[in-house]
Amino acid sequence: MNRIFLLFLCVVLVTTIGCGNKQSLRGTVTFSDDGSPVPTGTVYFSTPTFEATGQIKQDGTYAVSSTGKEDGIPKGQTYTVTVVGVEDEEITQDANGNVTSRKRTPLIDSKYNRKETSGLTFTSDGASKFDIKLDRATK
Repeated sequence: MNRIFLLFLCVVLVTTIGCGNKQSLRGTVTFSDDGSPVPTGTVYFSTPTFEATGQIKQDGTYAVSSTGKEDGIPKGQTYTVTVVGVEDEEITQDANGNVTSRKRTPLIDSKYNRKETSGLTFTSDGASKFDIKLDRATK
């Protein structure tokens, strides 16, 4: 019985310490050419052992979550930032209404979709805001 209690206590302590090490993070994603908001997409913050995301809203704002509750990211780490966004999705359906194809028109330059080419990083040093400026996709 004592072992179960000690195990429970360890789990509670580790969980509590981990939760206290997070910072909330919000920001706005805009186009670099005119400052208008990127109206849709997802922002990813990742390290080799952790990933958190933020869904971009119509006004370009996002809030980061690793558990689905806008809980932020662990402090003291440097994150590679990638952004995936689409402008339009054209859906083709057959006579029964089944989707037969989807065509997406890119909204932002594809270099932001990959860790190796995004060029975006964020160091979590207590700042609660990280705004991102992106180039548009070339047509």
